[in-house]
Amino acid sequence: LINYFSQNNLWLDIKNVFIYPSVSHWRPLHNLYFLISENLFGRFYPGYHFFTLIIHITSAFMIFKVLRLLTKNVNASLLGTIVYALHPSHFVSIFWISGSATTIGFLFLISSFYLYLKDKKSWALVLFVLSFLASEAMVSGAGILISYEILIKRKKMERLLLLKVIAISLGFLFLRFLFLTSDTTFITYPFEISTQTVAAIR
Repeated sequence: LINYFSQNNLWLDIKNVFIYPSVSHWRPLHNLYFLISENLFGRFYPGYHFFTLIIHITSAFMIFKVLRLLTKNVNASLLGTIVYALHPSHFVSIFWISGSATTIGFLFLISSFYLYLKDKKSWALVLFVLSFLASEAMVSGAGILISYEILIKRKKMERLLLLKVIAISLGFLFLRFLFLTSDTTFITYPFEISTQTVAAIR
């Protein structure tokens, strides 16, 4: 990934970041991470880990700000932040350089939710879309936003915003998996429905 997105030819590097994928998933912001990191750190790999750790710490800070808005309690917000920051489920995304897509995507997603809570809906939608460009897993953010609207706001639900979020998410998934997924991905992760399995279950 480092070689592919940083070949000392800026035009080729930028082209590889944004075009149809041939060696990886279509994740422009994650690919851009490799372009920037390679130019900053070269083959000094601890630099990549440090960069990812900074992103993770920034996400934890945003978690604190979101929890502070939701709970109005500094201690509860700090506890939630510590749980997030130290949770072992982040092992792959922090310690495996090529797994940093989730870390990058989540920073955009949690920042989007924070702006949404601050009633800056347009910017929240922009960051929501950018989170997809780092990792398609961030589509789960639509579920978080919809749940918040239904469970917390209830009668004050912003239906237009929800429709935009749903349309953006479904539109992205349609484009991503039908037109922006490399053949290598389908070969590596085959999807099969077996009639034998269904028969065995019955």
